[in-house]
Amino acid sequence: MMENNKSEILNENANSQSSPTSESIIINNQLPPNTQTQKTGAASSKRKTPRYLRNASIKLLTHPVDKNIAWSFLLSIIFAAISVLTGFPTVIVLVWFLFIALVVRILIAKCSIYRRLNREHNDIERDQIQNDGPQNICITADNFARPPESLWLHDTSFNLYIAHCLFFLEPGFSCAKLQELIKLRILNKTNEEGWPAFPRFIQKIVPVCSGYYWLDDNNFSLDNHIYEEKGDIKSNEELQNHLNELMCQPLPLSKPLWEIRLIKDFGKNKDTVLVIRIHQAVSDAITLILILANYLSDNQQLLKLRTRFGSATFFLNLFRALFVAPLTFLGWLVFRKRDYNFFNRRHKPHNRVVAWSNNIKFSKVLRIKQVMRCSLNDVFVSAASGAVRAYFTRHGIRNPPNVTLSIPVDLRFDRGGIPEMGCRFSQVSVRLPSNTEGAVPRLWEVRRRMEELKTSPDTLVMFGAVYCLLPILPEAVAQWILNTVIRKATVVLANVPGPEDFLTLGSKKLKKIIFWMSPRPEIPVVFSVISYAGSIQLSVSADKMVVTQPQLLIKEFVTELKRLSHLLARRRIPGEHRRRSHFTEERRLAEIINPPDGELQQKLHSVQEEIHAVTLELNKLLGESKSCGPSEAKLLQTLDELKEEFSELMRELRRRKSLADGIVLNNQASLLEDEDMDGELRRRPRRLTLTTPGRRASLSTMLASTTRPLATPTISHHAFVVSTPNLQTAEDFSPTSSQTKSSFLQVAQERSGRRKSDFN
Repeated sequence: MMENNKSEILNENANSQSSPTSESIIINNQLPPNTQTQKTGAASSKRKTPRYLRNASIKLLTHPVDKNIAWSFLLSIIFAAISVLTGFPTVIVLVWFLFIALVVRILIAKCSIYRRLNREHNDIERDQIQNDGPQNICITADNFARPPESLWLHDTSFNLYIAHCLFFLEPGFSCAKLQELIKLRILNKTNEEGWPAFPRFIQKIVPVCSGYYWLDDNNFSLDNHIYEEKGDIKSNEELQNHLNELMCQPLPLSKPLWEIRLIKDFGKNKDTVLVIRIHQAVSDAITLILILANYLSDNQQLLKLRTRFGSATFFLNLFRALFVAPLTFLGWLVFRKRDYNFFNRRHKPHNRVVAWSNNIKFSKVLRIKQVMRCSLNDVFVSAASGAVRAYFTRHGIRNPPNVTLSIPVDLRFDRGGIPEMGCRFSQVSVRLPSNTEGAVPRLWEVRRRMEELKTSPDTLVMFGAVYCLLPILPEAVAQWILNTVIRKATVVLANVPGPEDFLTLGSKKLKKIIFWMSPRPEIPVVFSVISYAGSIQLSVSADKMVVTQPQLLIKEFVTELKRLSHLLARRRIPGEHRRRSHFTEERRLAEIINPPDGELQQKLHSVQEEIHAVTLELNKLLGESKSCGPSEAKLLQTLDELKEEFSELMRELRRRKSLADGIVLNNQASLLEDEDMDGELRRRPRRLTLTTPGRRASLSTMLASTTRPLATPTISHHAFVVSTPNLQTAEDFSPTSSQTKSSFLQVAQERSGRRKSDFN
């Protein structure tokens, strides 16, 4: 299949090549035969590999410490100097123009609306608006569509910017019940001033001379927005095909831009599915999740907005944006190149296809985040990068290039009270390291680039550009400028945090939530991620002329998460050793702290005997079997736990002995492996020191032999790695090596013998 797809692509590219002109034919005919053959062969070889199928250059990974920052530092100084000289005056001028433009815009819009409402012509649309009654219209500046909302309304086919969401509920949920819940809990909800809390659900968009205006729909009826879907949809394939058709259907302008379609008896469990379609100018996904969890659900969870993206440096970036915004945006517009790859190969936008994944355990992704000391969004971005790389490799590109990722960044903060509807996110771009091979190095690179994005004013620069250009410039010019910057990306990734527990609607459990964000038509692939009730749902929306099977991207995304989880399974979470030791000390407080020295010695000998017995049993099993099975792994885990207990007992005995003899011990060895060290790419060598001289050297040897395994993960294949002169190659470290088994048993027996001799 791969070869057929590649041949089709090559043929399509060959056919798209322009035919040679008569002048070039004459020139070629005048060449010698050998030269003409060479030219023809070279031309044909060029046609065989289109530019979007070429491999990127191979680059070696460089540690951040080894990178030369002199050139980047010099460029930063030059950029800062130019920004100070030109940026701040430009921003001041733009602010004055913005103020004047807003005043003129409001005046023109009011005149346009009054004129529109008072016309007495026979046009149907104008008659409908006139029948609403101009005496009930209150024109205020708050009802004008804000620039981030107008960004999605300025296109001629703006109805394609519709977000889709699926709610999977228990059987028995009806349209009448849903209409009742929305009317009581959403539409009738008022704020402190007595106005509707969520007015966008009952307002329609009205185009005026200076933009767009949110106007109350006096003919609003829930029956026009909530209804049962016609047709029999029973399987995931049928639902997927139905969503593919809905992606192409616009919402009518004569009513508020949202609707909910109900599908009954879906799947084997006869579930109820709600297909929610809402225009992105009405509200973003963050606000809709807050409305769902805090107001619409039966068991309201009172969710709060998460910390703003880059909140630690937000005000510093705001100050920096005042100086660097004009120059930064000009650099994006002029110098940033548009991606040209297998996904973004200059095709005309077409209809989109969708797909979604099964439940992904949130705990696995959370552990990756904790081990790598990054954010959940970094893990998702890294998985998307790996999925794009795997998809390119599947289609013959062995070393894919880096692609540009567009991320919607929510810039609002939690003010408390009722969330405000509308669009409050900024779209910023970052390069995906799809050229980097290896899941863990790719995640490190994603983390580094996302940290740079958080500490940069890019999000505020883009948000300010939208707020300034749309009111000041004509809509066609502003739309062209902003679209030139946004469409340079190849992939969009939207991450929405959802409720942590299951919600109920009308006493019916909400089992699953899936959503799709609608991007610009020029962006071919969109990843949408939402977390809900301990699981993660991934969905993909793609241009069907580019990605005919979006399920492949879903599969590669999940595979990348599994690969990261497997590679990091033997890595401890930062602080895990310390928390485990504290837990063990609290659990055995009565056995370790309270007993006298005699009982403590007896307990120590019993633990030593258990270690000896487990070692003998492990020796027997490893001698009979040729591989490490579940029984051996369980015994190794038990042996590590006994060693940990033995180490704690020895530590307590040494502490008591040192207090009795007046000797101070240097116990900082156990603190060298702090949880902060896990964030470093390179670890400093550990040192184990004791200040106790003389015959207590045997105690230091015993402590080193017992505490050393605690610094390593308690996983079987690490337990086999022992330091002996006989182990020369990396192959000997494998769990199936007989030399490793014998070496491990020999060292274990020697340690057990030393412990017995020291205590006897």
